[in-house]
Amino acid sequence: MKYDGYKLKHNIELTKTAEEYLDNDFEGLIELFLKYLNDEGIEIYNEDSLKFELGTFLRIILPKYHVSFEKNIRCFVPDAKTRKHEIDITIYPKESNNDKLNDGTLELINPKTAYAIELKFPSFKIEKVNDEFVNKYNNGTNRILEELETDLEFIRELTDNSFKNAWSFVLVPQIAKSIYKFPENSNRTVADIYDRFREFDNQGIKNNQHGITWLEWENKGKYYIKSGCQK
Repeated sequence: MKYDGYKLKHNIELTKTAEEYLDNDFEGLIELFLKYLNDEGIEIYNEDSLKFELGTFLRIILPKYHVSFEKNIRCFVPDAKTRKHEIDITIYPKESNNDKLNDGTLELINPKTAYAIELKFPSFKIEKVNDEFVNKYNNGTNRILEELETDLEFIRELTDNSFKNAWSFVLVPQIAKSIYKFPENSNRTVADIYDRFREFDNQGIKNNQHGITWLEWENKGKYYIKSGCQK
């Protein structure tokens, strides 16, 4: 399978059509993506790298679809009132029935044929506090919990605005291999970041009202996927 002259080292085994993955098995699509990362030896080290690699992967296996980054929701619904405007990744058919505004200045993409993905890749840094090395989350744990909550609400707003589906995909690394390392003189063991996110399940969103289920990412961490169609 090729994409823009780039040949994958390993074949991606697709057992369903692109539409079947998008409509009925997005979790299976992400499983293929994570396997692709492993087979191709690709490292994810921050949220931007996750967005780029997932977008590249989707363009490979969804050749009949546009895969866009940071598309504004008003390209789909001009009068939408949502808590965010830019969507991390949007997927929509290359051949679709689009409409133009009355003045003809903007071609609107039909949201009923579109899919959206919001991403999070929480990272952390090591700091020395009272002669002990501790891991601090980027922007603070509470800030991350707020961002995760915002994404979950945003994907529901997208489906309420006629998007065919929208997902929140959160990938939490056990520890990154390169710049995010424990200092050599630290005797702390590598801790799973998601353990700290139990607060997200129990306190941050009131008895896990979003129904989050953490899935294993081999020995590299955990992830969850939540659809905006799941109320």
